[in-house]
Amino acid sequence: MSNCYLDGLDEYTVEKFSFDGNAFETSYRTYDASDCSGVSIDSDGGNGTFSVGDLVTTDSGLEAYEVDFALNYQGQIIDVKDLIRVEGNRFYYGESADVAERPTDLNFDVVLFKQ
Repeated sequence: MSNCYLDGLDEYTVEKFSFDGNAFETSYRTYDASDCSGVSIDSDGGNGTFSVGDLVTTDSGLEAYEVDFALNYQGQIIDVKDLIRVEGNRFYYGESADVAERPTDLNFDVVLFKQ
């Protein structure tokens, strides 16, 4: 589950990921309220598979793994190249970028917490 964060559409979002082997499910809810409370104004989700690649050094100097996702979203398969860093029960993904190009640094504004 992620923290509540301001997304690129000026909405407040909470994301959830579930992993089972190399399969995953994801969902999100968006809100008008900055604490992600009240009734959500939008929600959706998807699923797919992922593979973990090499350990690399990001622009911020921290190490992260390259991860490739094949996301099934609204009936279309979207290939996403990303990064992931795990620190205890916290997960950080790469900065938003063109999904076809892997980000070079981590996004510290969005934190996912293992539950």
